[in-house]
Amino acid sequence: MNASVIARRLRFGPGAASAPGALGLIVFFLAPVVTLLVYSFLTSGRFSVARPFTLSNYDATISAAGTAGAVRNSVLLGVLAAGVAVVVGLAIASWLRYYAGRLQNVVLSMIIISMFASYLVRIYAFRILLGDEGAVNTVLDTLGIVSEPVSWMLFSRFAVVCALTHIALPYVVLILYGAFRPLDPAYLEAAQDLGAGALTRWVRVILPTMAAPIGSAFLMTFVLTSADYVTPQFLGGTGQQMVGLLIQTNFTVAGDWARGAALSFLTLGAYLLCYVIMGLGLRIAKLNTIRWGT
Repeated sequence: MNASVIARRLRFGPGAASAPGALGLIVFFLAPVVTLLVYSFLTSGRFSVARPFTLSNYDATISAAGTAGAVRNSVLLGVLAAGVAVVVGLAIASWLRYYAGRLQNVVLSMIIISMFASYLVRIYAFRILLGDEGAVNTVLDTLGIVSEPVSWMLFSRFAVVCALTHIALPYVVLILYGAFRPLDPAYLEAAQDLGAGALTRWVRVILPTMAAPIGSAFLMTFVLTSADYVTPQFLGGTGQQMVGLLIQTNFTVAGDWARGAALSFLTLGAYLLCYVIMGLGLRIAKLNTIRWGT
Protein backbone atom coordinates (compact mmCIF):
# COMPACT_ATOMS: atom_id res chain seq x y z
CA MET A 1 0.00 0.00 0.00
CA ASN A 2 1.55 3.25 -1.11
CA ALA A 3 1.76 6.46 0.92
CA SER A 4 -1.01 8.27 -0.98
CA VAL A 5 -3.56 5.52 -0.22
CA ILE A 6 -2.64 5.55 3.48
CA ALA A 7 -2.92 9.33 3.58
CA ARG A 8 -6.40 9.19 2.00
CA ARG A 9 -7.58 6.58 4.50
CA LEU A 10 -6.26 8.53 7.48
CA ARG A 11 -7.62 11.86 6.29
CA PHE A 12 -10.17 13.35 8.63
CA GLY A 13 -12.76 15.98 7.85
CA PRO A 14 -12.99 19.21 9.87
CA GLY A 15 -15.72 17.77 12.08
CA ALA A 16 -13.81 14.60 12.98
CA ALA A 17 -10.58 16.52 13.58
CA SER A 18 -12.24 18.92 16.02
CA ALA A 19 -14.29 16.22 17.80
CA PRO A 20 -11.72 15.37 20.54
CA GLY A 21 -11.27 19.02 21.46
CA ALA A 22 -15.01 19.68 21.43
CA LEU A 23 -15.66 16.58 23.55
CA GLY A 24 -13.03 17.62 26.09
CA LEU A 25 -14.51 21.12 26.25
CA ILE A 26 -18.00 19.74 26.83
CA VAL A 27 -16.99 17.18 29.46
CA PHE A 28 -14.47 19.20 31.45
CA PHE A 29 -15.84 22.74 31.09
CA LEU A 30 -19.36 23.11 29.73
CA ALA A 31 -21.04 20.25 31.64
CA PRO A 32 -19.76 21.32 35.11
CA VAL A 33 -20.61 24.96 34.44
CA VAL A 34 -24.14 24.14 33.25
CA THR A 35 -24.68 21.82 36.21
CA LEU A 36 -23.59 24.54 38.62
CA LEU A 37 -25.83 27.05 36.87
CA VAL A 38 -28.85 24.77 37.28
CA TYR A 39 -27.97 24.19 40.93
CA SER A 40 -27.95 27.93 41.56
CA PHE A 41 -31.66 28.16 40.63
CA LEU A 42 -32.82 25.11 42.59
CA THR A 43 -34.10 24.95 46.15
CA SER A 44 -31.38 23.87 48.53
CA GLY A 45 -31.62 21.14 51.13
CA ARG A 46 -28.92 19.74 53.40
CA PHE A 47 -26.19 18.68 50.93
CA SER A 48 -28.83 18.39 48.21
CA VAL A 49 -30.89 20.40 45.75
CA ALA A 50 -34.41 19.93 44.43
CA ARG A 51 -37.14 21.74 42.56
CA PRO A 52 -38.85 24.20 42.43
CA PHE A 53 -36.62 26.68 40.64
CA THR A 54 -36.11 29.95 42.48
CA LEU A 55 -34.15 33.21 42.43
CA SER A 56 -33.97 33.36 46.22
CA ASN A 57 -30.43 31.90 46.26
CA TYR A 58 -29.04 34.96 44.51
CA ASP A 59 -31.02 37.33 46.71
CA ALA A 60 -29.93 35.54 49.89
CA THR A 61 -26.29 35.48 48.75
CA ILE A 62 -26.18 39.19 47.92
CA SER A 63 -27.90 40.23 51.15
CA ALA A 64 -25.97 37.85 53.44
CA ALA A 65 -24.02 39.59 56.20
CA GLY A 66 -20.62 38.12 55.32
CA THR A 67 -20.74 38.57 51.55
CA ALA A 68 -19.81 42.26 51.42
CA GLY A 69 -16.80 41.79 53.71
CA ALA A 70 -15.60 38.74 51.78
CA VAL A 71 -15.87 40.65 48.48
CA ARG A 72 -13.89 43.59 49.89
CA ASN A 73 -11.16 41.30 51.18
CA SER A 74 -11.00 39.37 47.90
CA VAL A 75 -10.73 42.52 45.79
CA LEU A 76 -8.14 44.14 48.06
CA LEU A 77 -5.96 41.05 48.46
CA GLY A 78 -6.29 40.17 44.77
CA VAL A 79 -5.26 43.66 43.64
CA LEU A 80 -2.35 43.79 46.09
CA ALA A 81 -1.04 40.35 45.15
CA ALA A 82 -1.50 40.94 41.41
CA GLY A 83 0.09 44.39 41.56
CA VAL A 84 3.15 43.22 43.48
CA ALA A 85 3.52 40.12 41.28
CA VAL A 86 3.36 42.17 38.06
CA VAL A 87 5.86 44.81 39.26
CA VAL A 88 8.34 42.20 40.51
CA GLY A 89 7.68 39.99 37.49
CA LEU A 90 8.42 42.87 35.11
CA ALA A 91 11.75 43.49 36.79
CA ILE A 92 12.72 39.81 36.70
CA ALA A 93 11.53 39.27 33.11
CA SER A 94 13.35 42.39 31.91
CA TRP A 95 16.56 41.26 33.59
CA LEU A 96 16.23 37.79 32.09
CA ARG A 97 15.66 39.17 28.59
CA TYR A 98 18.36 41.82 28.44
CA TYR A 99 20.94 41.28 31.20
CA ALA A 100 20.99 37.64 32.37
CA GLY A 101 23.26 36.39 29.59
CA ARG A 102 24.34 32.81 30.20
CA LEU A 103 22.30 32.67 33.40
CA GLN A 104 19.06 33.06 31.45
CA ASN A 105 18.36 29.34 30.96
CA VAL A 106 19.49 28.48 34.49
CA VAL A 107 17.16 31.03 36.10
CA LEU A 108 14.26 30.05 33.83
CA SER A 109 14.78 26.41 34.80
CA MET A 110 14.75 27.34 38.49
CA ILE A 111 11.52 29.31 38.03
CA ILE A 112 9.87 26.36 36.28
CA ILE A 113 11.12 23.90 38.91
CA SER A 114 9.67 26.08 41.68
CA MET A 115 6.23 25.55 40.15
CA PHE A 116 6.51 21.83 40.88
CA ALA A 117 6.55 22.41 44.64
CA SER A 118 3.36 21.54 46.46
CA TYR A 119 0.91 24.38 46.99
CA LEU A 120 0.46 23.49 50.68
CA VAL A 121 4.20 23.12 51.25
CA ARG A 122 4.76 26.71 50.08
CA ILE A 123 1.98 27.97 52.32
CA TYR A 124 3.45 26.15 55.33
CA ALA A 125 6.85 27.57 54.42
CA PHE A 126 5.45 31.06 55.00
CA ARG A 127 4.06 29.98 58.37
CA ILE A 128 7.60 28.98 59.29
CA LEU A 129 9.17 32.13 57.83
CA LEU A 130 6.79 34.61 59.45
CA GLY A 131 6.13 32.87 62.77
CA ASP A 132 7.39 34.09 66.14
CA GLU A 133 10.29 31.61 65.94
CA GLY A 134 10.62 31.90 62.17
CA ALA A 135 13.51 32.98 59.99
CA VAL A 136 12.36 36.60 59.65
CA ASN A 137 12.04 37.17 63.39
CA THR A 138 15.33 35.35 64.00
CA VAL A 139 17.16 37.67 61.61
CA LEU A 140 15.51 40.79 63.08
CA ASP A 141 16.43 39.68 66.59
CA THR A 142 20.02 38.84 65.59
CA LEU A 143 20.47 42.27 64.03
CA GLY A 144 19.03 43.92 67.14
CA ILE A 145 16.17 45.53 65.23
CA VAL A 146 13.50 44.08 67.54
CA SER A 147 13.61 43.01 71.16
CA GLU A 148 10.67 40.61 70.92
CA PRO A 149 9.10 38.64 68.05
CA VAL A 150 6.99 40.58 65.56
CA SER A 151 3.68 38.75 65.84
CA TRP A 152 1.58 40.76 63.38
CA MET A 153 3.21 39.24 60.28
CA LEU A 154 1.57 35.83 60.64
CA PHE A 155 -2.21 35.32 60.45
CA SER A 156 -2.63 38.68 58.78
CA ARG A 157 -3.35 40.29 55.43
CA PHE A 158 0.40 40.76 54.99
CA ALA A 159 1.04 37.01 55.21
CA VAL A 160 -1.76 36.22 52.74
CA VAL A 161 -0.45 38.74 50.18
CA CYS A 162 3.12 37.44 50.52
CA ALA A 163 2.06 33.83 49.97
CA LEU A 164 -0.29 34.62 47.08
CA THR A 165 2.37 36.74 45.38
CA HIS A 166 4.94 33.98 45.78
CA ILE A 167 2.58 31.37 44.31
CA ALA A 168 1.59 33.53 41.31
CA LEU A 169 5.00 35.05 40.55
CA PRO A 170 6.44 32.19 38.40
CA TYR A 171 3.45 32.34 36.05
CA VAL A 172 3.71 36.13 35.77
CA VAL A 173 7.44 35.99 35.03
CA LEU A 174 6.97 33.42 32.27
CA ILE A 175 4.14 35.43 30.65
CA LEU A 176 6.08 38.68 30.72
CA TYR A 177 9.34 37.07 29.65
CA GLY A 178 7.57 35.63 26.61
CA ALA A 179 6.19 39.10 25.85
CA PHE A 180 9.68 40.62 26.10
CA ARG A 181 11.10 38.21 23.52
CA PRO A 182 9.87 40.10 20.39
CA LEU A 183 11.09 43.41 21.83
CA ASP A 184 14.55 43.53 20.29
CA PRO A 185 17.28 45.30 22.30
CA ALA A 186 17.98 47.34 19.16
CA TYR A 187 14.76 49.30 19.76
CA LEU A 188 15.92 50.27 23.25
CA GLU A 189 19.39 51.13 21.96
CA ALA A 190 17.86 53.34 19.27
CA ALA A 191 15.75 55.13 21.88
CA GLN A 192 18.84 55.63 24.02
CA ASP A 193 20.77 57.03 21.04
CA LEU A 194 17.93 59.53 20.53
CA GLY A 195 18.37 60.78 24.08
CA ALA A 196 15.78 58.71 25.96
CA GLY A 197 16.74 57.91 29.52
CA ALA A 198 15.88 54.70 31.36
CA LEU A 199 12.52 56.02 32.61
CA THR A 200 11.59 57.40 29.18
CA ARG A 201 12.44 54.09 27.52
CA TRP A 202 10.14 52.28 29.93
CA VAL A 203 7.28 54.76 29.52
CA ARG A 204 7.53 55.39 25.76
CA VAL A 205 8.84 52.06 24.42
CA ILE A 206 8.45 49.11 26.79
CA LEU A 207 5.13 49.74 28.55
CA PRO A 208 3.09 50.56 25.40
CA THR A 209 4.43 47.40 23.75
CA MET A 210 3.85 45.31 26.88
CA ALA A 211 0.41 46.74 27.78
CA ALA A 212 -1.61 43.71 26.70
CA PRO A 213 0.68 41.07 28.33
CA ILE A 214 0.86 43.13 31.53
CA GLY A 215 -2.93 43.42 31.58
CA SER A 216 -3.30 39.69 30.95
CA ALA A 217 -0.80 38.79 33.69
CA PHE A 218 -2.49 41.15 36.15
CA LEU A 219 -5.99 39.84 35.40
CA MET A 220 -4.91 36.19 35.56
CA THR A 221 -3.17 36.77 38.90
CA PHE A 222 -6.11 38.75 40.25
CA VAL A 223 -8.57 35.98 39.36
CA LEU A 224 -6.40 33.23 40.83
CA THR A 225 -5.54 35.05 44.04
CA SER A 226 -8.88 36.70 44.80
CA ALA A 227 -10.66 33.35 44.41
CA ASP A 228 -8.19 31.46 46.61
CA TYR A 229 -9.59 29.82 49.72
CA VAL A 230 -6.70 27.71 51.02
CA THR A 231 -4.20 30.47 51.77
CA PRO A 232 -6.60 32.59 53.92
CA GLN A 233 -7.39 29.51 56.02
CA PHE A 234 -3.73 28.85 56.85
CA LEU A 235 -2.25 32.36 56.92
CA GLY A 236 -5.14 34.82 57.29
CA GLY A 237 -6.66 36.12 60.48
CA THR A 238 -10.28 35.77 61.50
CA GLY A 239 -11.18 38.89 59.50
CA GLN A 240 -9.54 37.74 56.25
CA GLN A 241 -12.40 35.68 54.85
CA MET A 242 -12.51 35.74 51.04
CA VAL A 243 -15.13 34.81 48.46
CA GLY A 244 -13.44 31.50 47.66
CA LEU A 245 -13.54 30.50 51.31
CA LEU A 246 -17.21 31.51 51.51
CA ILE A 247 -18.04 29.33 48.49
CA GLN A 248 -16.12 26.42 49.96
CA THR A 249 -17.93 26.81 53.28
CA ASN A 250 -21.33 26.77 51.57
CA PHE A 251 -20.52 23.57 49.70
CA THR A 252 -18.64 21.55 52.32
CA VAL A 253 -19.67 22.88 55.74
CA ALA A 254 -23.14 24.40 55.49
CA GLY A 255 -24.21 21.96 52.79
CA ASP A 256 -26.00 24.78 50.94
CA TRP A 257 -25.11 23.78 47.39
CA ALA A 258 -27.58 26.16 45.75
CA ARG A 259 -26.25 29.24 47.52
CA GLY A 260 -22.67 28.16 46.89
CA ALA A 261 -23.47 27.79 43.18
CA ALA A 262 -25.16 31.20 43.13
CA LEU A 263 -22.13 32.85 44.72
CA SER A 264 -19.87 31.05 42.24
CA PHE A 265 -21.78 32.47 39.29
CA LEU A 266 -21.88 35.95 40.77
CA THR A 267 -18.10 35.74 41.14
CA LEU A 268 -17.75 34.47 37.58
CA GLY A 269 -19.87 37.37 36.34
CA ALA A 270 -17.65 39.83 38.21
CA TYR A 271 -14.52 38.33 36.63
CA LEU A 272 -16.08 38.53 33.15
CA LEU A 273 -16.90 42.19 33.80
CA CYS A 274 -13.27 42.81 34.80
CA TYR A 275 -12.16 41.13 31.57
CA VAL A 276 -14.44 43.35 29.47
CA ILE A 277 -13.32 46.50 31.27
CA MET A 278 -9.65 45.64 30.85
CA GLY A 279 -10.17 44.83 27.16
CA LEU A 280 -11.88 48.17 26.57
CA GLY A 281 -9.17 49.97 28.52
CA LEU A 282 -6.42 48.39 26.43
CA ARG A 283 -8.25 49.23 23.22
CA ILE A 284 -8.69 52.87 24.25
CA ALA A 285 -5.03 53.07 25.27
CA LYS A 286 -3.99 51.62 21.91
CA LEU A 287 -6.12 54.13 20.02
CA ASN A 288 -4.64 57.01 22.03
CA THR A 289 -1.15 55.71 21.38
CA ILE A 290 -1.80 55.61 17.64
CA ARG A 291 -3.45 59.04 17.70
CA TRP A 292 -0.62 60.76 19.55
CA GLY A 293 2.14 58.73 17.96
CA THR A 294 3.70 57.69 21.27
